[in-house]
Amino acid sequence: MKGKLKNEAGQALPMALIMLVLGGLLVVPTLSFMTTNLNANRTVNVKTSAIYAADSGIQDALWKLGNDIDPFPGGITFYNLAETPNGMTVTIEKQALTTEPDGDLYTLKSTARLNGQVKAVIVAQAFKGSDFSWLFDHAITSGGNVYTKKSDVINGGILYEGTYDFNAQVTGEVVKGTVNLPTAAQLSAFYWEDVKNLTPYPSSSYVIPGGTPSTPHMIPSLYRNGNLSITGSGYAKLSGTVYVKGNFSVNDKNSIINLNGCTIYAEGTVYFKPGCTVYGPGCIIGVGDVDFQPNIGMGDKLVGADDVSTNDTDSANTFLLAQFQAVKSGKLTSFQVKCSGPGKVKVALYADSGGAPGARLGAVDTDQDVLAYGWTPINFPSTDVSSGTKYWLAAISDSAIIYRYATTSINKYKTAAYSGFTFPNPAGSGFTDQTTKRYLFAGYSGSQEFIFVMSVNGNTNVQPGGSFYGSIAGNAYVDLQPNCTVQLVGLPEGGLDFPGGGSGGGGGGGGGGGSSLPLRNYNIQ
Repeated sequence: MKGKLKNEAGQALPMALIMLVLGGLLVVPTLSFMTTNLNANRTVNVKTSAIYAADSGIQDALWKLGNDIDPFPGGITFYNLAETPNGMTVTIEKQALTTEPDGDLYTLKSTARLNGQVKAVIVAQAFKGSDFSWLFDHAITSGGNVYTKKSDVINGGILYEGTYDFNAQVTGEVVKGTVNLPTAAQLSAFYWEDVKNLTPYPSSSYVIPGGTPSTPHMIPSLYRNGNLSITGSGYAKLSGTVYVKGNFSVNDKNSIINLNGCTIYAEGTVYFKPGCTVYGPGCIIGVGDVDFQPNIGMGDKLVGADDVSTNDTDSANTFLLAQFQAVKSGKLTSFQVKCSGPGKVKVALYADSGGAPGARLGAVDTDQDVLAYGWTPINFPSTDVSSGTKYWLAAISDSAIIYRYATTSINKYKTAAYSGFTFPNPAGSGFTDQTTKRYLFAGYSGSQEFIFVMSVNGNTNVQPGGSFYGSIAGNAYVDLQPNCTVQLVGLPEGGLDFPGGGSGGGGGGGGGGGSSLPLRNYNIQ
């Protein structure tokens, strides 16, 4: 018996037969699973290819509309792409068309078919209107008159159709010509698309409950069928279009509103109370009169000089350094230099080392244009600044334009050629002390973002508490109160929420169809 048990011959055969049976049983469901998986992947690939194909139809129609080519000539309501992207037939239909003066709202449907079967459908809505981005090429645009005061400074051109009093100091062309501002119908149709599906806001008052720059109160996209007033203390940030059928106002001097790239549009008047604060970028548009009197938010001043009236300027081709003690902590992102006229500057920030300039903390070594008299903002690499700590603000110019004023202070300078100059690290030696003059340099915690303010049919009255950065427009007249400085700065990346609101360049006051065609809705079905 023991011998038989020790004899293992033939024991593997039953195991092999069992595995063979099990394997045979698994082959059919495994093959079925693999077939299902391959078919699913093939279906997904076809669907993905179909979505891309259908999107090409939408893009084709948008390109034609944006370049003043009618994709539906002769009253036709659909057409096929000449190409067959991803081997599919693509049909573009004009489903609906809302016509406004000089502007159309298109609803386009693009269908991708493979062997006659529908594989993907995309429905997109686009507003085709005149490209009014040329408004951003001017500091002031008026369909009527422009009124300024001798204490006003306008760094940028003026385009007007009525009269101009020529009181302000102006850099840029002052041109009298035809001004065709967008109509109320065009703008109402444009911004209505953002809010048409919203439930009307029930109250005539929106209260900001608080908020700080780091934790702002977010104001959602709103539609108010009547008047709307924003009140309350705190820092609020828009997250979408605010559309008001009546009058819009900000009536609390403690209200701080960051437009956050969005637009406030009112079919009535617009009023911003003196003392409230507005940050850009964004658009503020009223069909009626616009009375715009807030502080323009440019962040907190962290370090540097206060504004002083002076006529004394320093020499060109001179490396200037001024010691300041920071008054607040934060990230310095905007460097300002007050200058007497046009030219170019470069700026830098240095650490203090025992009462002398030491390590370079940040610099802008490329040419920065100074437009005219006043403070010129320069976007600066974000640099930490601590309250109570001493720093050295530095600049060099190609012309004798940097202002200084008589006061006891700590400054240093030395001759250096502007052309090809880069700020050394560390600052180095060989400076001459200057203790009786103060250079007008300052550093802020925020950059100066583009704000566009316009009255479509009425007057625009602007009295900011400081410099205004962006562009101002009015149909009847634009009126600047005393001590206004209007700085035409660059548009934010991506432009503004405005018909054709890209980088401008339309020229002249005419507008006209541009290639910028905003998509309002885009749905894959």
